[in-house]
Amino acid sequence: MTINFDDVRPHAQGNWLNILSHITPSLSEAIEKHPKHVPCPVHGGRDGFRLYRNADDTGGGICNTCGAHPDGFALIAWINHWTLPDSLQAVADYLGITTTSKTPKPIVKRSPVITDPIKEAKTIRYKQNALNAVKCELVGLDDVIAQPARSYLINRGLGEVLKSLPDDLHFHPALSYWHDGKEYGNFPALVALIRNKEGKPITYHRTYLNQSGHKADLPTVKKMMPPIKQGATKGGAIRLYPATDELIVAEGIETALALHISLNKPVWACISAGGLESVVIPSSVKRVIIGSDNDLSGVGQRAANTVAKRLIDEDSTREVKIITPEQAGTDWLDVLNEQEKVA
Repeated sequence: MTINFDDVRPHAQGNWLNILSHITPSLSEAIEKHPKHVPCPVHGGRDGFRLYRNADDTGGGICNTCGAHPDGFALIAWINHWTLPDSLQAVADYLGITTTSKTPKPIVKRSPVITDPIKEAKTIRYKQNALNAVKCELVGLDDVIAQPARSYLINRGLGEVLKSLPDDLHFHPALSYWHDGKEYGNFPALVALIRNKEGKPITYHRTYLNQSGHKADLPTVKKMMPPIKQGATKGGAIRLYPATDELIVAEGIETALALHISLNKPVWACISAGGLESVVIPSSVKRVIIGSDNDLSGVGQRAANTVAKRLIDEDSTREVKIITPEQAGTDWLDVLNEQEKVA
C-alpha cells in the first residue's frame, strides 16, 4: 500500500507554512513576509514571487516569470527539482504519515528552523492585539447598530435565522480592510468566531459589507484573521448552533445556515473544502449530515466523501449521510432560494 495525495492533503491543510519552512528553506523569506512579494526562490530577481494569501491551507504560490504552483506539493517539486511523488513522500514524512510499502522513501534534507524568540514574541503579541481589538468592538446581531448584518442575511435569503440567532456570529460596525498592503478603509462586517477542535476560540472569519447589507465592493470580501498559532484552525469550525446527538456540517456560513433553515438541525460551518475534510466532530454526535456543494470541479464532493469515510472509521455506529444539490455548480443556499421562488 502506497501513500496517495488524498491521504496527506487533509493533514497538511492549515500547516503548510510549517511544512514549507522545513522542506524548502529557500522559502524562508516568502514565509516571513507572507503574502507579500519577494525574490523568486528559483531564479532570483527583485519581487516576482509570493505565497498565496491562503498558503497555510493550500501551500500554493506564484512567480510572475515561472508561473503558478497551486498547492504545496507542486511548489516543493518546482523549488527542489523533485517529482510530485517525491514531494508527496517528503510531506508525508514530515507529518509522520507512514505506509506498509517496503519501497525506500526519498531522502529529505531538512534544515532546522531557527526561531528568533524576540521576533516570535512580537508576532504573537501583534496577532493577539489584533484579535482582541476586534473582540472588544463586536456586538450581537440583535443590536440596533447591526442592521447591515441583518439586512445581509435577509438579502441572502436567510432572514429566518434572525428568529433564532446563531451562536458565534456577530457584527462589527467599522472593521478595517487591508489587501496586499493597501488600506481601503473601515466597513461593517459579519464576524464569525472560529473555534478549534477542542471548542476554544482561536480566530475570526470576516464578511465585509456595505451599509445596505450587501457585500462590500472590495477585492476579497471574505477573510480569515490569522490565528496566534499556525495551523490552529485545523479540525475547527464556526459552531453556529450547538451540536446535540446530531449535527450538520457544511463549507460556508451561508450554506450551513440554509441547511439549518431547511432541516431544523444544528449546523457548523467549516469555511472551506479543506476545513470540511479535517473538521473534528464530538464523539457524542451519532448522526452527521454532510451538506456537500455540487462543485463543477468536484472539490466539494471529494471533501464530503473524505470526511464521511473518516467519521465512520472513527465510530462505526455513527450514522453519516452526504447530501448534495442535484444541479451542478450549486450549493444548498441556491436550493433554498430556488424553493422560495417556487413557493
